[in-house]
Amino acid sequence: MPYWKIPDSYWKVIILYDKKIVSPLELTLDPKNPRFIVPDTGDSQANIRNYLLAQEGALSLARGLAEHKGLMPGERIVVCIEDGKYIVLEGNRRTCVCQLFLNRDLLTKEFENEFPETSDELRINIQQVEVDVIKSREAARRFLAVRHIERAREWKPIAKMRFCFEDYIAGKSVSQISDRTGIPVSSINKFIRAYKILKRGLDSNWSNTEKEKLNILNIEPSKLLRIFQLQDTKKTLKLYFDDQFVLRSNTFSDNDLDAIIKIWTKKAFIEDAMNTRTEFFTYNKDGGEVLGASVYVKNILGKYSGNVDTSVPQPADKPIEKSVSEPADKLTRESVSEPADKPTGEPVSEPTGGPASGPATESTGGPTSVATSPPATGIKNPSQVSAVGVNTVQPPSSTSGGGPKNLPFFSSLNWSNVDPTISANKGIISVCNELKKISDSSTFINNYPICTAFIIRALIEQSFKYHARTKGYFSVIRAAYNAPGKPGGDPTLSFIIKQYDVNIRGWIPEQGIRRLFPLVFNFNSQTEKLNMVVHSPESYQLAPETLKSIPQEGLLEFVNYLLR
Repeated sequence: MPYWKIPDSYWKVIILYDKKIVSPLELTLDPKNPRFIVPDTGDSQANIRNYLLAQEGALSLARGLAEHKGLMPGERIVVCIEDGKYIVLEGNRRTCVCQLFLNRDLLTKEFENEFPETSDELRINIQQVEVDVIKSREAARRFLAVRHIERAREWKPIAKMRFCFEDYIAGKSVSQISDRTGIPVSSINKFIRAYKILKRGLDSNWSNTEKEKLNILNIEPSKLLRIFQLQDTKKTLKLYFDDQFVLRSNTFSDNDLDAIIKIWTKKAFIEDAMNTRTEFFTYNKDGGEVLGASVYVKNILGKYSGNVDTSVPQPADKPIEKSVSEPADKLTRESVSEPADKPTGEPVSEPTGGPASGPATESTGGPTSVATSPPATGIKNPSQVSAVGVNTVQPPSSTSGGGPKNLPFFSSLNWSNVDPTISANKGIISVCNELKKISDSSTFINNYPICTAFIIRALIEQSFKYHARTKGYFSVIRAAYNAPGKPGGDPTLSFIIKQYDVNIRGWIPEQGIRRLFPLVFNFNSQTEKLNMVVHSPESYQLAPETLKSIPQEGLLEFVNYLLR
């Protein structure tokens, strides 16, 4: 049953809350609310109110309250008691607006003229409000997280990062955070990794003037985070995440990696020299000039010229092919791509808790190099180390389960067991052949992201149908789809997936594959996005980097299982 259909009596038993009638002026706005981040606010309620008016639409909400002469039905305020105060956990904007209507002396000059007038009827209606008092912040956390992140007004990406990060720092494992919030484990991993990189840059030593420009309310995090997604960056710096989600390098020291992050933080947020389209390096053939983020850290790169390829390949007839560039707006979505992968190509093992809990028990061991670097070019003049070339040597593939790993996109897709003499198999074979060709191309996904999304969705549908036919399940699915009251005809992909979900233990006996199923399909983190591209490409598209990450988030292994 969806949580919003669960009656209040259930939540009262589980969460143990009471109801109180209080004045909004008795309530304290929550400076720890992860939805908004007010730097150096402390206990300043005035700063929080100004932030809510300026950044979170409280001014618009105030106009609505003035028009309706009070709060709308169902708009609950949830509080907990901390240090003898009612701290607002849910409804900070409503509380803020009510406080300002009741006591206009709380308004600063900045909003005096914009804030609507208080009518007598409005004042009477909001003089006392009913609040739900939950026994602790912790008891309310799951309810509030699910309410905000899954259903209510979307938090900003930085707020989601912070929410997952703070839960992790408090000692919760990624699985526990997922259980508490409903956010897929893969997204939580990405949020924590991204937030740690961001904090690493913002928490460096900065002057007071620089700190003002680094105000987290005014920066676009993806301007810094995106550079760590690029393959050139990952391969050159040999990046990986340790078991505590800390970005590290197999070659560069932690201090030098800190220095790189600080330099790029400055270039992105203070000098505006980097944005969401900045490459690790680009080569201007006409001017013979190397550009990109690597130029800003060339002195650091030069220290490792014997361990990394510090040459810039310069084709005679065309410029160097750039790293994949992601549109500026894509990183503002929830599906924030991982800044970097472990060099082994394996997913980072899940920590069992916050930093104090130590490495995860499922860790595969220490990091190894992402690829064998070619011999250093022997550049003698440090000034020549102006950028870093792409390491094109492929790592050796390891075969297990679904086939070779560590290859790009769907290169290790394996349909060798699909019988080409059977007419019904022609569809899946054609789709697999085309995906293999796309995987072998360095430009197709960048140039044709919509086409790529279409064919990934076709792979999902055709592989499910193939598995269902060969295992004898398709007749069951078809019968259910054509039952009385059902649509009838050929089962849709969403219906097929639901049938697999219902019959998961019988139809997919392998436990490891069963564990992948909800991550890939039940949470709809992949299929729903692909459906949006297929049905509404005019309003929703997936960036090339997002498309490239899909196979390694469980889909490739699952499809290889269906086709084996």
